[in-house]
Amino acid sequence: MAEDPLIHQRFVEGTNKHGDMLEEAQRALENAEHARDLEGRSFNWKAAILLLILIAGAAGLLFLLSQLAGPPDYLP
Repeated sequence: MAEDPLIHQRFVEGTNKHGDMLEEAQRALENAEHARDLEGRSFNWKAAILLLILIAGAAGLLFLLSQLAGPPDYLP
């Protein structure tokens, strides 16, 4: 029995579509993994703000301690 060229053409088109869908799914999976990786490395605003508050608090504490020491004694 001879193979029908139309059946063969549709089979090839179907396998090509299947291959395209697999490639697209693979790309989507890679994009999702990349997005998850970026989430882990995103800028941590809370930590940055807390660090700024800590630095400002330390500077304020140093200023207050320097004021408690009084003016320096200058030699005449």
